[in-house]
Amino acid sequence: MTFETLSFHAFEEVLLRQVVTRTAFANSVFLAAVTAGGLLCLSVLAGYVLTRRRDAAARLVASLIEIPYALPGIIIAVAFILVFAAPLPVINVTLYGTIWIILLAYFASFFAVSLKPVVSAYRQLDPGLEEAARLAGASFLRRLIDVLLPLVAPAAGASVILVFLIACNELTVSALLWSAGTQTLGVVIYNLDDSGSSDLASALSVLVVVMVVVMMLLLELMAKYLPRGVVPWRS
Repeated sequence: MTFETLSFHAFEEVLLRQVVTRTAFANSVFLAAVTAGGLLCLSVLAGYVLTRRRDAAARLVASLIEIPYALPGIIIAVAFILVFAAPLPVINVTLYGTIWIILLAYFASFFAVSLKPVVSAYRQLDPGLEEAARLAGASFLRRLIDVLLPLVAPAAGASVILVFLIACNELTVSALLWSAGTQTLGVVIYNLDDSGSSDLASALSVLVVVMVVVMMLLLELMAKYLPRGVVPWRS
């Protein structure tokens, strides 16, 4: 690296000339946002059930949720290929080769990441609070909105942030599931580096780091308006 070779040509190439990089940014942000939001809803409901039920079935379900996160992403991707390679029965819709199969794989892979903080928050709650609301005639939905959600909000917010940041830079799952038009940032960076365009791959990697840093700075600025514990790196 010298002053003669120092330039912003690689950044200009990936931002202005490479359509695939803009597609990858859009796909990764979309997948990360939907995964984080969808798993938030699932985690709040699943966490409630798993903490209220102490039987073997609840322990079995909790273990099954953790298995996809423990497995390598390549194994998850192969499993989804085998399951969804053929059209879905009855509706005759094929998910393979679409962005939706990547989204489902993200749901399976990161469910444990989203669920753990929420379960921990539920276990710290005093059951008497919900019992009092039940005795007052509040339905489950009313108890969930007025009593439970405000108390688990910090843990739920932290889980959303963690899932989004992890999913936004994911590679191993989407490496086997992507197709034309469904590339993610991790896939594009790997393909650029593998094809010999290490300068473009490096430029795109720097842009991803900048994007994550900007997101973290925005969360840091918003931290004083959020419940304590929502931003994971703040005590």
